[in-house]
Amino acid sequence: MKTRVLLAFAVMGTSMTLAGCSVDTRPSPQQTAADQATCQGYGYQPGTNRFADCMMSLANRRSATLERQQRDAAQWRQQQQQDNAWASQQNNQNQNTQSDSNCTTTSTTQQSGTQQSGDTTTSQTVTNTVTKCH
Repeated sequence: MKTRVLLAFAVMGTSMTLAGCSVDTRPSPQQTAADQATCQGYGYQPGTNRFADCMMSLANRRSATLERQQRDAAQWRQQQQQDNAWASQQNNQNQNTQSDSNCTTTSTTQQSGTQQSGDTTTSQTVTNTVTKCH
């Protein structure tokens, strides 16, 4: 049984690794043309080492920006999950309190924000719970 579980995790890990490798990170032809124009605007001539360094520098900056955006989006999603878990826990505690008294609870849910990072769009949902006891 342990062998099957370990094998499943190994296969899953390999699948995730391979999936990450399949992402095409090459710039579009339009982006390459824009980078070439930028480097030529700096005075570098195509075919020289300085031009190649300029192109590589622009690609590295773009890659770092994309990685930062993806990391920020992942952290934002994690914070949203934690906030939702906390709200759910508070709601459960309020419901337990209500069973002993004459209380009414009103919950409203609204979408309060959307964040886009690359090909990923993440929306934020906020749930407000109000408990009134008489």
